[in-house]
Amino acid sequence: MSENKAPETGAEVPAVPGVDVKIYLPKDPEKDHGKLLGFASVNLGGVFAVNNIRIYNTENGPYVSMPSTKGQDGKYHDICCPTTKEMRQALNAAVLSAYEKAVEQERSPSVRGTLKSAAKEAGVREAAAPAQERKSDFILSLMELIVGGKAGLEPVEKTVVDRCVHMVYREYLQDPRPEKMPVLGDLHALLCQQPEPEAQRLATALEIYVSGSLNVFNHRTNVKINSRIVCYVIKKLGKQLKKFGMQVVQDQVWGRVSENREAHKSTRLYIDEMHLLLREEQTAAYTVEIWKRFRKWGGIPTGITQNVKDLLSSREIENIFENSDFVYMLNQAGGDRQILAKQLNISPHQLGYVTNSNAGEGLLFFGSVIIPFVDHFPKDTELYSIMTTRPEDLAEQQ
Repeated sequence: MSENKAPETGAEVPAVPGVDVKIYLPKDPEKDHGKLLGFASVNLGGVFAVNNIRIYNTENGPYVSMPSTKGQDGKYHDICCPTTKEMRQALNAAVLSAYEKAVEQERSPSVRGTLKSAAKEAGVREAAAPAQERKSDFILSLMELIVGGKAGLEPVEKTVVDRCVHMVYREYLQDPRPEKMPVLGDLHALLCQQPEPEAQRLATALEIYVSGSLNVFNHRTNVKINSRIVCYVIKKLGKQLKKFGMQVVQDQVWGRVSENREAHKSTRLYIDEMHLLLREEQTAAYTVEIWKRFRKWGGIPTGITQNVKDLLSSREIENIFENSDFVYMLNQAGGDRQILAKQLNISPHQLGYVTNSNAGEGLLFFGSVIIPFVDHFPKDTELYSIMTTRPEDLAEQQ
């Protein structure tokens, strides 16, 4: 929207008005208030006030809930809400910032300790976006993959998607039980209800993934994804669903990292055939975000690939290398060696260790140190028989 003028005077109305917030913390901090952290009253630009905004502590992070009422359909609907992504981000940031300050200013040590602990668990202090913003970013990336084409989504389309995402996740984030997790069909239904023509275009594009032949992901998962070790395999997804599946898996990984972080656990992520994630703009951007932010969240990502040339052709590879402390390199083809030598500052002598080298021989990169190694894994072990993919080894096992 290029202009937004008041009808009476023609004076310009700022796209994101000033936000003044007052926070009301629970009177009895020792009492169990469930997931409720506090209330907020917001004054927008000195001309409009919104009361009874609630701040919830969810497993996905802090959630700012607008005042709502229960409709005849049994679902909760906002009485008022931001209509643009920018306004919603400004409101969320202002409310959560004010909440943090209110916690700090509490005089009672017991109150301060209790609420600071709640705020810490909710991730208020983390510079990352709140839960609803992360979900919005994920769905926007997903819709760009489905609809956007080379130019991506139009600004109006982004606004419509952002609005619907916050509506569809509101009830779940207040009470995050698995049976309340929204699916694509819920998002599609909300898009159909929006008045903008762009919303109808988005809904039509999404329809094949909801009720059409590509509706694989329009269901709640029936896989136990809270196991200690989880393996996602997208090999059998068709060409039309493979990019979609990559995006869904990356979002699941983020959710698990967030959950483990709150439990003070680290998360190890291994991505095989990593070059495939860097082929598409949306999945490449998400992968780089993982590499940049995982360490702050207790994550340890590892990328694995034999297609070095495809990996190095990505525009994002520099960001990956800059945020990688450790590189394990085995035998390389001639063309790949030259590219890697330039990228990683490998001397001709060091290149000799990855030129026609045997299995288990290569170079280790740790920070600015490069070390040649020989690691001949014993073949008479059960672990080797599990890991090997060599046809001759598999034939012997049979």
